[in-house]
Parts: sequence; structure tokens; C-alpha cells
Amino acid sequence: MGDSPCSTALAPCSNTKLTLSPTSLSTGVSSCGNTLCHASITARGIEFIDTAPTHSCVGFEPPLANGPVKVKKNRVLPLKAELFDADGFALGNGHLDAAPVVQVMYDSGTDGAPVDVSMDALPAGLGMDGNMFVFTGSQWQFNLKTRNYTAPGTYMVGLVSGDTAEYGVAPICVAEFVIE
Repeated sequence: MGDSPCSTALAPCSNTKLTLSPTSLSTGVSSCGNTLCHASITARGIEFIDTAPTHSCVGFEPPLANGPVKVKKNRVLPLKAELFDADGFALGNGHLDAAPVVQVMYDSGTDGAPVDVSMDALPAGLGMDGNMFVFTGSQWQFNLKTRNYTAPGTYMVGLVSGDTAEYGVAPICVAEFVIE
């Protein structure tokens, strides 16, 4: 083990858990210090990384991929995307402890900076409470009901990390819908 805050925290722990993914990126969780660290299994042994890995998002599919979607009343917007690790491997259910989540930002066009209105997100069929995406087939999906979004303006919807200590998402998938 190298000398890093992660290796120091994990070294004395007897219940350290490393979960491997197809990319050799794994997560070490220390039961004695609740330290979340990321590790790579190499020919030299376990090498700890002090920052969470960043995954890239590819999506969303049409109609959201075609630019801002105009929404008049209650509508369901299908958010479908894929996540890839740094080596280009697709990440699904078994690769992440925390599913990605939907983030919704509202911009009235007159009141300055956009406001996070993610707490108003409602799933329709695919998606879970807590704004979590569901992995289905080969994609992460969240069917977003727009019923709670009635104020005129632009809403930016994004797929972001469900746990930034586990992983980040960059670039994130972003789409817009407009209420007139």
C-alpha cells in the first residue's frame, strides 16, 4: 500500500472491503474509520487514489437531445443516458453503489442565477424516490413528470452523481425544457 490518507486509514482495519469492477477501479471502505477511498489493483498491489473517479455521461436521447422541449401541461420526459468510466467501459447497476440522480435547475430568465428545484422531481414508471435513475437494458433511465414544474421559464435537467465521494460525472448529460 502506498502512503496516502486512504492507505493510512485502511491499513489497520480488518474489515476493509474492496469491490472490483471490470475496469480494475474499486472502492475501499474502512469499517474502523468510515473512510471512503478508491483503489486500483495493479501488478504492484493495491494503489490508493485520494479522489473519486470521474465518469462521463452520454445522452440524453430524443426528444430532449434535439434542444429545448416546449411543455404546456403535465408531460413525461424520458431521460435516457449511459455512463462510461475513464477506460470507456459502460457502467451499469453492479458497478456503482449509488445510482446517478436527476438534478433540475430552474431559470426564470429574470431573477438572476438558476435555482435548484430537484426536490420537486417526480418519477413516472422508471425512476425512484430520491431522484435516482434506474438501470434498464443498457441505459440509466428516469421518466420525469413535469407536473410540479409550472412556473414559466427554462428548466435544465441533468444526470449527476448519486454520491460524489464515490464518483463524479463530467461531462454531465444536460437537457432543457421550457414552460411558457
